[in-house]
Amino acid sequence: MPGIIAKFSEQYPTIHLQVVEESNRELEALTLAGKLDFSFVYLPTLPQLETLSLINDRSYIISNASGSQGDLFKPSPTQLIIPNCYSTQEISQFTNITGLERSSLFEIDNLYSIIGLVKNNLCQAVLPELFVKQLDDQLLKTEVPNSERIIAVASRSVKNLSLASEKFIAITSLWLNEHHAHVVGMDDQF
Repeated sequence: MPGIIAKFSEQYPTIHLQVVEESNRELEALTLAGKLDFSFVYLPTLPQLETLSLINDRSYIISNASGSQGDLFKPSPTQLIIPNCYSTQEISQFTNITGLERSSLFEIDNLYSIIGLVKNNLCQAVLPELFVKQLDDQLLKTEVPNSERIIAVASRSVKNLSLASEKFIAITSLWLNEHHAHVVGMDDQF
């Protein structure tokens, strides 16, 4: 997101941008209530929201490279942090694939805090690909099989978005095309 915000601010310095970081459910509720013009959500979303698919995002198990030996899915420690951006079904899939338990010690959604715990070999984590691409090579990154999901723009009415929102979504689409291999495409809607 920082790259997208920087590009938008450079091209449209007079447009005020407010970024809200919340769980998928909270973003859906805020968008549906009209408190946000649009949000980036994982599909499926609420049926009352209109969506534009942006990108296929995969998930990765992240672990400390120095604390792991042998099977990448079973290094010490055995606690797995899974942020709330994942559904109950996805969480079950991750724990079944890895054989690890979801951490009851850590209830953290801040991705940077999670990385700190992983770097200190206190746990492993499941994180989205868009975030994982920013990480250094000190961490092991193993793609979770069959973990692809779609990130989309959600709004009460895609056709009635403000001009500023349309511009931000267009910049987002361009940035994703330049920096990500799994772009779904929006059929040049903006």
